Amino acid sequence: MTDISWLIYLMGVLANLSIFFQIFLFISISLIFLSLIVFCVVSNDQSKTEEERLSIAERGFSVMKYSSVVAVLLGFILIFLPSERTVMLIAASEVSQIIINSDTTKEILNPTVRYLNKELEVTLDE
Repeated sequence: MTDISWLIYLMGVLANLSIFFQIFLFISISLIFLSLIVFCVVSNDQSKTEEERLSIAERGFSVMKYSSVVAVLLGFILIFLPSERTVMLIAASEVSQIIINSDTTKEILNPTVRYLNKELEVTLDE
């Protein structure tokens, strides 16, 4: 496979990857809010002993901490993950670079550039 083939493949994968990361980001943010709610409810629950409340609060804080790290990482990944359009433009750039560097293009462009230069000189001399 060539570089362009890999870019086309990546373009197809990026949309699914973005959706996957968005789902996990939503789950992480939901876990953060759920942990906060559990912490608030447990801290006001007088039917549990102090040790039970502390244990539940520590577990909730641990879940909130890990969920926050995951949410931040997924946020950064989603920010820097290129869109399908960007990958398409990169592939088009690669193709155009190949076309520009080909010998056939140079054979066509050289006479054209010489003709334009001659016409420009004639125009400037007048």
